[in-house]
Amino acid sequence: ATRWARRARDDARGRARERGRRRAMHAATRAMERENDRDIDRVSERASALKNITIDIHDEVGAQRRMLDEQSDDFARARDALRESARAFAQVVEQARRQGYFWQVVCLVFVFVFFARWAFS
Repeated sequence: ATRWARRARDDARGRARERGRRRAMHAATRAMERENDRDIDRVSERASALKNITIDIHDEVGAQRRMLDEQSDDFARARDALRESARAFAQVVEQARRQGYFWQVVCLVFVFVFFARWAFS
C-alpha cells in the first residue's frame, strides 16, 4: 500500500507542478499579450500621426500649386501688358521721330524714370 500511496502522492505532486507550470505559462502569455496590445496601440498612434502629416502635406502642396498657377497667370498678364506698353511706346517714338519730337520724348521718358525711382525708393 505504501508503494501505491507514494505513487499516488507523486502523481498528485506532478499534476500540481504541471498545473503550476500551466498557470505560470498562462500568466506569461497574458503579460506578453498585454505588451503586444500596448505595442499595437503605439504603432496605431504613430500610423495615425503619419496619416495626418501626409494629409497636411497634400493640402499644402495643393495650396502651393494653386499659388504657382496664380503667379503664372499674373506673370502672363504682366508680360502681355509690358508687350502692349512696348508696342505703344514704339509707336509714340516712331511718331515723334517723324514729327521731330524724338529727343523730347526720350528726355521725357528719362525724367519719368528718374522721378519714379526717386518716389518709390
